[in-house]
Amino acid sequence: MVRFPKVFLGFFLVAGLALASCDSPGGPDQTDGDDSSAPGIVDPAPSGADGVGSDEDDDPATAGDDRPTAGQDNGGAVDSAAEMVTVSIYLMDDDCMSFSPQSVQVRASSPMRDAVAAVIERQEFAAFELSGYRVQLEDAQATVDLRLSADSDRQFVSLSSCEQQSLFGSLEETLTNNPDWQVKQVKFTNRGEDLVL
Repeated sequence: MVRFPKVFLGFFLVAGLALASCDSPGGPDQTDGDDSSAPGIVDPAPSGADGVGSDEDDDPATAGDDRPTAGQDNGGAVDSAAEMVTVSIYLMDDDCMSFSPQSVQVRASSPMRDAVAAVIERQEFAAFELSGYRVQLEDAQATVDLRLSADSDRQFVSLSSCEQQSLFGSLEETLTNNPDWQVKQVKFTNRGEDLVL
C-alpha cells in the first residue's frame, strides 16, 4: 500500500470540497429567476423590477412586470421578512376636489415602486384595467410607464377628467410629496410612448 504524506491528503480534501461547491445548485453563479437587475427600473434605494398584475406583452424589453404588488410575495402574502417603512400616498377625495394623504407600509428596499403600486391598486374604474407599470428616476424626473391590459374595454383617453386626475394626479402627488425621493417632475408614458390625453 502506498502511503501519502498528510499534506497531500489535506490538499486532496480541500480540492474536492472546492469542486463540490462549484457544482452545487446554490453556487454564486446561479440565479433563482429573479430579474431584480432588470434595466430601466429604479428606486431611490437599490432594488429590482416590480409591477402590478401580469404584462401580456411578450416583448423581452417590456417583460418582468408580473411581479408582486406592494408588500407581497409571489403567494400574495405580506412579506414579513422584508424591512418595512411608512410613506404617504395621496389619493383623490370622493368629490374630485383635492388629494388626501394616507400612510402605507412599503418595503424599505423599494419604497417608490411600492407606493406607486399602492396608488394604482386603489384606482377602480369600470372597464379600465392596467396590466403593469415601470418606474424610472433620472435627474429628479420620475417616468411612470403604464401598460394598458389587452382586455381593457377603455383606453386612457376614455377616462373622465376626474378619473384622469385621480390616477395621474394621485401618482404625481405621491411621487413629488415624499421628499426622500427628490422627485421634481413626473412624466407618464404608455409602453414607452408619451401619454397624450
